[in-house]
Amino acid sequence: MSEFGFKQEIWLYFIPLIWLVWFKFRTVKIIWPRWLPSISIHFPLLNSLDAETLQHEKKQVYFRQHNILLSVLFSLLLLALAQPVQYTGQLAERDNKQPIDMVLVMDTALSMSLSDYLINNQPVSRIGFARKELSEALDSYTEERFALLISGNPPALWLPLTKDINVVQHEIGRITPFLGGRISDMGATLKLIEKQFANQNKNSSNRSDNAQVAIIISDGGTQVGDIAPQTAAEQIAEKGFTVYVIAVGSVQPESAVLNTSSLLYEPVNLDVLKKVAKAGKGQLFYARDHNDFKQAMASIVQLHGQSLQQSDTQADDNKITQPWYYIPLLTAMLILLFLAVRYSQGSRDVS
Repeated sequence: MSEFGFKQEIWLYFIPLIWLVWFKFRTVKIIWPRWLPSISIHFPLLNSLDAETLQHEKKQVYFRQHNILLSVLFSLLLLALAQPVQYTGQLAERDNKQPIDMVLVMDTALSMSLSDYLINNQPVSRIGFARKELSEALDSYTEERFALLISGNPPALWLPLTKDINVVQHEIGRITPFLGGRISDMGATLKLIEKQFANQNKNSSNRSDNAQVAIIISDGGTQVGDIAPQTAAEQIAEKGFTVYVIAVGSVQPESAVLNTSSLLYEPVNLDVLKKVAKAGKGQLFYARDHNDFKQAMASIVQLHGQSLQQSDTQADDNKITQPWYYIPLLTAMLILLFLAVRYSQGSRDVS
């Protein structure tokens, strides 16, 4: 069903004022005092004030009609200024999402080689699960830029920011356990992000206005380094980054899944990862399976993609509208033409 509305509703509030003025002049009657002598003036238009009673009554009717038409005229003009429109449809929603610079951090420590995931009934390591899910999740992104970092000891920049999803997916497939060493230094990794991206964007003349996000994929295993991960997360958050963590790995070992007898099992440390995410003003997502990982990536994009919400005015701009202002405007012009002709005829009658 079509809807009607006004783009400038403020003009509608003046219409009652027009009719209040009309009502005031309608009720006020100006009567010539009887005790005053009749005044005879040779000017034809003023002499008509001393006309006969019948002519006087005709003039009163004439002026009442004249005032009503003037009130209608001004009301129609105000209605036209209010810009009445009919909403006949909706334009396709514009992509109003803010592009995101995502710095993807993959933990390559020893514990990430533990196989506590099942894919097609086959045990898969934590890093293998993360590679597969992250690569598939990137298929739906077109506007974001991605960079890859290895969280090891020491950490390393694996791929600078790029919008080429194919390149990013290829480099994700090349990440293997122990690539950054047997242990992880998440604090140093966050400091590397700050050095490579936060400070660079702040000082560069070609700085990006995109939202900046760091996504750490880790099991929260043993951490080493001079700076605590929570402290580094707080510092990078002050530079404009938001730190999200996607936790991988089981909380408790399951003999049906675990297939790494030579390694001491280390469950995912959700407490540490939650503190890092909180310090980085982000959130912790726990990827137990494919759906959890996919939902985590979608939630991160949604949280930042909605930062450019449409205002009510912008939402109205997306509607298909048919203007109707010309109808009250044309009607007002006809009334004005009628009053002009009537006044011209009255002037000839008086003369």
